[in-house]
Amino acid sequence: MNMKTSIKISIITVSYNVVRTIEQTIQSIVNQTYDNIEYIIIDGGSTDGTVDIIKKYEDKIANWVSEPDNGIYDAMNKGIDMATGEYIYFIGADDSLVDKYTIQNISRYFFKADVIWGTVWNLYEEYKLQKQAKNFFCLNDIYNGYHIPHQGMFVKTSLMKLYKFDVQYQIVADYAFFLQLFFDKKITKLNVDEIVAYYSYTKGRSGNIRIKVKEDCRVMRANNFSKWKIYKYQINQYFGIFVFKNIIKMFLKNIGALKLILLKTGWSIHKCNWEKCRWCNSERK
Repeated sequence: MNMKTSIKISIITVSYNVVRTIEQTIQSIVNQTYDNIEYIIIDGGSTDGTVDIIKKYEDKIANWVSEPDNGIYDAMNKGIDMATGEYIYFIGADDSLVDKYTIQNISRYFFKADVIWGTVWNLYEEYKLQKQAKNFFCLNDIYNGYHIPHQGMFVKTSLMKLYKFDVQYQIVADYAFFLQLFFDKKITKLNVDEIVAYYSYTKGRSGNIRIKVKEDCRVMRANNFSKWKIYKYQINQYFGIFVFKNIIKMFLKNIGALKLILLKTGWSIHKCNWEKCRWCNSERK
């Protein structure tokens, strides 16, 4: 039975040519036990069959459009403009809620804070492995460019409509938005012990490290980070992460050892409670 409640949550998915993945995302939303969900899909004018899948579920989708946009953050802002719920939650078109009780479990925290966040399972799709991300953040994390993934974060709609995403950024507008929330002492925040979503981890690695670092540094300067902290961040990204980690990872992959190493460092075989799951490669009866 669905849990009936007066608190509406707006869930927004932004999509573009994701025919392979979006159906699982949609199913994870429309099969929630929590019944007061306003589901919004903003599609960027897909031509690969994505729109056909959206239409398949349109009786369960509150609002959707398929039209060209000026990038992912422009599309996300369109969703914010449409939202009428009391909280907004974004989920990617290749991500999935953990199970059908996710929103019901999170709903007990609604109105206890302006921003509520749990954690996510990172999914290493190539090897079908998962690892729980940490869901707490300190200043040192912030100075290194980390922030709460939006797949784990619920924000009051009034705040999102006030701030929105800065479309001058190609990659890191969510980081800029997060810092606004983090440093504003008037905004109440609550970290909860709930796993919210499966997040496509390898998809989330920025394809253009130079753009990401450049934009991150702009955000840091706008938030008055010291020159030394920005310099340390640049060194860490270019050498500590991009060069060292990526080269080592590629070497391990080439010799067939990467999956074994991942399993030894906190990753585990993906298992979920959904009847259909592309990551599990299964359809359970």
